[in-house]
Amino acid sequence: MTASTRRIAKTGTYWIVHITVASSLAFALTGKVDAALAIGFLEPTVQALVFLLHERLWEGPAVSPSVRKVRWRHSPDGAPITEKHVHSSVSPTPLSRGVSSI
Repeated sequence: MTASTRRIAKTGTYWIVHITVASSLAFALTGKVDAALAIGFLEPTVQALVFLLHERLWEGPAVSPSVRKVRWRHSPDGAPITEKHVHSSVSPTPLSRGVSSI
């Protein structure tokens, strides 16, 4: 399952559960089936779309691997480092970077 397909499936199942909860709660509060169904479908539908947008924003922009390789990152002291430094087998300790431990 691709990430996009999984995201859509996750949103769909969330929507179904949310409709059930919202409709039940709206019916318990109003005692009216029509109001419960209106609230139960409207609010979860809007919420599912917002959830989908939230997931996409949370994951960040899609960037191809070739672009990712040339991106610069910064070390804790602010100096830029390249991707090859990020994947080195030796990771500096806080003390070796000149940061004292507390």
